[in-house]
Amino acid sequence: MAVVESDATVTGQGRSNFAGRLKDDYLKMWDDHVHKVVKIADKVAKKKGSMGGKQSITSVATALPQSSGIALLEGMNLPSPDAGSYINPYLHARDLYMRLRWTGQVERAARRGDKHAWAQPRKEDIKNATAQFNINFARMLYLGRYQPLGTVASFNGTTTATLYGRDARTSGSSDFWKFGAHYLRPGMGIDFLDGGAFSTSGEFQNAGTPTEVTITAIDTSTPSAPTITLSHDPVADLSVDDPADGDILVPYNSRNPSISSVNNSSEFAGVSGLLEYCSDASTYAAVYDIARSGAATLEGVHNTNSGTVRAFDENLIALVVDQVVDNGVGEEPDCLAMHSSVRREYVKQSAGDRRFAPVQKDKGYSGRLVFSAGDAELPLLVDRDCPPGLAFVLNSDNWGWLSQSEMGPIDGQTERFVADQDAREVTMHKSGNCFCEKPFNQGIIDDIQYDTDALTA
Repeated sequence: MAVVESDATVTGQGRSNFAGRLKDDYLKMWDDHVHKVVKIADKVAKKKGSMGGKQSITSVATALPQSSGIALLEGMNLPSPDAGSYINPYLHARDLYMRLRWTGQVERAARRGDKHAWAQPRKEDIKNATAQFNINFARMLYLGRYQPLGTVASFNGTTTATLYGRDARTSGSSDFWKFGAHYLRPGMGIDFLDGGAFSTSGEFQNAGTPTEVTITAIDTSTPSAPTITLSHDPVADLSVDDPADGDILVPYNSRNPSISSVNNSSEFAGVSGLLEYCSDASTYAAVYDIARSGAATLEGVHNTNSGTVRAFDENLIALVVDQVVDNGVGEEPDCLAMHSSVRREYVKQSAGDRRFAPVQKDKGYSGRLVFSAGDAELPLLVDRDCPPGLAFVLNSDNWGWLSQSEMGPIDGQTERFVADQDAREVTMHKSGNCFCEKPFNQGIIDDIQYDTDALTA
């Protein structure tokens, strides 16, 4: 970029005259302006074994024989024999990919290291792609296999979609997936589902000539109505319907083009996660390929206020903890996961308790907030990718990751040549799935009053 010099006349040698002999000063490369911190994977996706074959199956007892422990009077017939009931949860390995490519020209241009480049293209791309891989992985661990990314409010008829803001999310069925543009990135391939019908495939995916539609720009200057710009006009370019009010954005190619049953998790590409396992049938009708309507133990405790936000109350935590303990097998949760906007509500409720001298001189809150419910101590895990307006009540011991293959080259080769090109590429792959042994040991406190970028009253 040109340096603007003074218009004043300089007698003798000045900076403008000597500009051809001055060098640019190259500083060290600064830190990336990208939030890369992900927390949830360490809590719910720790490796707990491996998986393989066509699918992984286990067995769970959901009821015990009720012909046991029966009190009878003299002469009465013995109780009718009964038997317990069982279900077979199915878990399918899901595949996650990373693909990178470099031309010979860019690698040769940067060959002399810091003399000619701030970073080597290959090393830089792998570092950044790994960070984005972890971000997307954490997103799926929250949203589950449906991978809903946001909700459309309106469309301008060409390429611009206005979304519902992040502060509009509640437990209501039409509001549940209103995430603003938080999970979206420029360059991301997306699709949309009519009216939020998760059992249908996307519009772009089903176009006559399938074309990946990407996001070219995101504008969050109006948080309540962020906009995204698409790379293609749905009607003019793909001959499909425009996104409409209530349509759900999902990643491109994230589901089978023709879904036979929404209960079958193998119809979806995403890994399973918290909103899938901790919720009830109104959010995810089935888990492990089993309809929740006939398997109550596969439902979490989802405490809502019928879609109307309410002031945070610590008693809600105690209530959900007690429901988990009473309705489950007696195990207590050990963690609360929430967005920082919900933490502000948590802290606000305790603001009036600063009445003793040691507290009065120390403002704010400690680095590690813990809620105690009887014998259960639940530290707060605050994560920016957690959906706002709710708090997950988790028993982290019940969660894990079954690995089919660890992160590595797809075919054992570190790189491959691109046919007919002066270029090389690397394709990395990881497969497996997240599981929760006891969904009934988890809970969600929903419809909490919050504001992601302001304080509430």
